[in-house]
Amino acid sequence: MDRKEFGALIRALRTEQIDPDTTSPWTQCKLAEESGLSVRVIRNFEDGKKKSVHEDELVALARAFCLLSAE
Repeated sequence: MDRKEFGALIRALRTEQIDPDTTSPWTQCKLAEESGLSVRVIRNFEDGKKKSVHEDELVALARAFCLLSAE
């Protein structure tokens, strides 16, 4: 999977999540809050600008999205 595809996946997963406070899809800010990553990192992922992904970033995103290891 290349950077653009990964960014599109993150964006799709983010917008599938509904914020119970606003009843709207998660913003990049909400994903940053839920994952513990910065908004800048989230933006760089989604824009395909981040050249490498660290394991701890993947784990943080997976936890934020409540993904299992098989997913």
